[in-house]
This record gives sequence, structure tokens and C-alpha cells, in this order.
Amino acid sequence: MKARRIERQTRAREDVRAALEFYLAEAGTTVAESFLQAIDDAFQHVARMPTAGSSRLGQEVGLPDLRSWRLKRFPYLVFYYDKGDSIVVWRVLHMQRDLPKTLSELG
Repeated sequence: MKARRIERQTRAREDVRAALEFYLAEAGTTVAESFLQAIDDAFQHVARMPTAGSSRLGQEVGLPDLRSWRLKRFPYLVFYYDKGDSIVVWRVLHMQRDLPKTLSELG
């Protein structure tokens, strides 16, 4: 299947930037670079296989088209929508957050 184009929403960019700053400050360059690679890998995966992500949290908060995919080696979920010809990355959130509450407030 052909990979779809990835569109990053402003909030998703801000989420990644904040996480990257945290990893740079607390764990160093190597871990921060690994985090960026995990983000890129997740984006590429959902671009090729958009239905692979879970819709459970989206359905729980009344956003049935919202899907999530977990990063490898990092406790983050990529939340995205499949728009047919593109994947819209909506948020990238740490799994320790109250995700239903956070998503409900944004929906």
C-alpha cells in the first residue's frame, strides 16, 4: 500500500517539541535522537497502515475517527485521523496523562 502524506497539526508539533526538550535536558542527545526516530517510525507506520491504530480512546471520548499508535521504546501515543489521501497527526501525548480527559477537552 502506498504511504499517505503526513500532516502535523500545530498541537502535535508542540507536543513533540516539548517532549524533545525534556529528553534533551534529562537524558541527553542520544535519547532525544532515539525519540525523534521513534516519532518518525510511528508516522511512517500509520502512513502505510492507517487502520493499524486503535480507535478505543477516540470512541471513548466521542471522536470515533480518532486513532492512536504507540511509539516504540517511549511512553507516547500518536493520535491521528485518516483523511483518505493523508494522515492528520492531531496530538502526541504521554501515556501517563489522563488521556480521556485531555482528549475530551480538545474534541
